[in-house]
Amino acid sequence: MRHARVEHTRSGDRRGSTLRSTPASTLRILLLALVMLGSASCAGSTASSSTATPPSGPDSTDVMFVRRMLVEHQHGIELARIAIARSSYLDLLEFATTISATQSAEVEQMQTWLRERGLDTTDPGDTELDPTRATVSEADRAELAAVKGFDFDDVWITLMSAHQQRSIDLAAAEIDGGTDPVIGDLAISIRDSHQQQIDGMQLIYVIKE
Repeated sequence: MRHARVEHTRSGDRRGSTLRSTPASTLRILLLALVMLGSASCAGSTASSSTATPPSGPDSTDVMFVRRMLVEHQHGIELARIAIARSSYLDLLEFATTISATQSAEVEQMQTWLRERGLDTTDPGDTELDPTRATVSEADRAELAAVKGFDFDDVWITLMSAHQQRSIDLAAAEIDGGTDPVIGDLAISIRDSHQQQIDGMQLIYVIKE
């Protein structure tokens, strides 16, 4: 039953039956590879930002994406820190630590991009940027507090997978409608690395079983 909680993120994917027959040691190697790919993607996108020349007038689509992604990343970092504090499962701890580190680096990159253009990190007129969205909701905290052990891991993976999918959706919209090449590259990096992380969390389900 644990697999059902994250299957919605990969509709039509039939790899589950194959993965369940794969040795746990092989799955851990695959999981480590996914984590490393995510870290490499983040490093590449950060490097490209430092060499870019700020444009005179940033596109509103790019600005909206950056501000909304900052909110999502702050939420993801907090969720990752909860796992680091609560989980005793090594693979999940390594995964949460990597997510926290990569998203923190991306937050710094996005904040720098806004500052270089004389822009605030938030827009009070945008309801999507409600500061409460940057924290784990009380309902999610209660759900996590009510479980422990592998049950905690299962709930956390479900919540983090949903968070990562929201970021993927935001990135896809930026890729389609944005104009800034640096932010476009960042959106591609986020889309790809977060999908890899969702795939990795699905592998954690398989390894535990």
